[in-house]
Amino acid sequence: MLIEMKLSAESFNGQVRTRSCELMPYDTEPPVLIAEDRRGDKVYLTIRETYSGIDYDKISGLTPLNYDEESGVVVVMAPEVETEIVIPDRVGNELRISVLP
Repeated sequence: MLIEMKLSAESFNGQVRTRSCELMPYDTEPPVLIAEDRRGDKVYLTIRETYSGIDYDKISGLTPLNYDEESGVVVVMAPEVETEIVIPDRVGNELRISVLP
């Protein structure tokens, strides 16, 4: 999520200069696991990322079967052995979760 910032300055002689730039909020916090729910052979992970958003294409460890960007729910198959899943946000902060069989 980009934020547009506009700066305007007026000189003593009345000249006005305006500049715009896009800013990315300073995001140093990783996504947060809100809930984990098992239904049959699927694991539903509810993830919250406040600033930059979850980078769903870079989730690793277990491949998501699907995900809902609006709710933050990521669905993966339950692994056969304990597996670490890495869920990054768009600036590189990572949530690491051990998913049990």
